[in-house]
Amino acid sequence: MSPTLAQTNLQLYQQLRTAGHSRQDLVILQRDNETACMLFGSKIRSTGRPFLCHAVGTASAALAQGASLDLIRTAFLHAAYKHGRFPDGTRGNSDAHRSWLRERTGAEVEKLVFAFSQYPFNVSIARKLVDNGPDENQNKEMLLLKLCNDVDDSHDFGALLAHKPRYSDPHYLSDLETLSTRFGFNVCAEFFARARRDMADNQWLDAETVYSRFPFPRSLVGEIWRRIKGRN
Repeated sequence: MSPTLAQTNLQLYQQLRTAGHSRQDLVILQRDNETACMLFGSKIRSTGRPFLCHAVGTASAALAQGASLDLIRTAFLHAAYKHGRFPDGTRGNSDAHRSWLRERTGAEVEKLVFAFSQYPFNVSIARKLVDNGPDENQNKEMLLLKLCNDVDDSHDFGALLAHKPRYSDPHYLSDLETLSTRFGFNVCAEFFARARRDMADNQWLDAETVYSRFPFPRSLVGEIWRRIKGRN
């Protein structure tokens, strides 16, 4: 049976419980879900899916692969510095943003989230890793998180509906499957194999629809007031 991927926080908690994690681990992940809601709560992905679902799905992939709790938590918050909107209404990895996230997650997880934001990975890098074989200096933790990010992105026809250029490369999903297998991430490999099958079975799916990822614009006065109050 193919592995399943959680898309809600409640499904992720059940997956955590089934995997044998403690009640304290659940409490920690609940706190991370609260943080993710603050960072991504109003954001919609290009597939029409709430960004929170992507945060949960990436964490679910890491959990399914047997990652440590810190890596699961990092997967949950992996997009904090790229896509998260912080209390001052802005994005990015400023010192203030890093301090805010560190207070909520602890130093180790924040450090991993920051490392993820700096770790390069794209179509050409994936191809180079496939062509050259495993690099003994490769950061396997960061590679796993990047793979988990693509696991959720490509899941349930996401590779087709997301309209992301990397998925138009005919070798990308196959390369991800190969990389997953080579580095011992066999659960990720199963997910990518499924995504490749989905891409080949797309005749019934309307892949032309492009969702607007932005809410209705706020009034200028309202936006100024929210910024003064430190709200996003």
